[in-house]
Amino acid sequence: MGMRGPAPKPLELVKAQGNPGKKKLPKNAPKFKPKPPECPLWLDALAKKEWARLAPELHNLNLLTTADLAAFASYCSAYSQLQQAEKVLQKHGRIFETPNGYLMPRPEVAMANQAMKMIKDFAVQFGFTPSARSRIDLKPQEESGSEDLD
Repeated sequence: MGMRGPAPKPLELVKAQGNPGKKKLPKNAPKFKPKPPECPLWLDALAKKEWARLAPELHNLNLLTTADLAAFASYCSAYSQLQQAEKVLQKHGRIFETPNGYLMPRPEVAMANQAMKMIKDFAVQFGFTPSARSRIDLKPQEESGSEDLD
């Protein structure tokens, strides 16, 4: 059985939002190297393009570290899968007729839906959905150094 309640927000997001719940923040939370991870070679061209688009911005906001490689690579891969599925759906439509005459959704519909869910889940974790952004109040870089919000 999993943990109860919604997943906690990343500590950097809570700090950027000014700790709206005024909860006690962990003082000894793990801190990873501020160096951004390298783009994995196994990502396809569409995923690498998404990596190049977002990785620098996430790193500048301290939301992307070497520890986030797998999660961010998974987001980029899901983004690529969505694009590929949508290209097929645009070309062939969302439904097809079986040999028995039944109308069925194309497999790419399920693939696109799964990719969209994965993208949303990762986007919330990294704080770049519209609702997540609306709750963030970033301080200028010189102020946000090692300030602890308790």
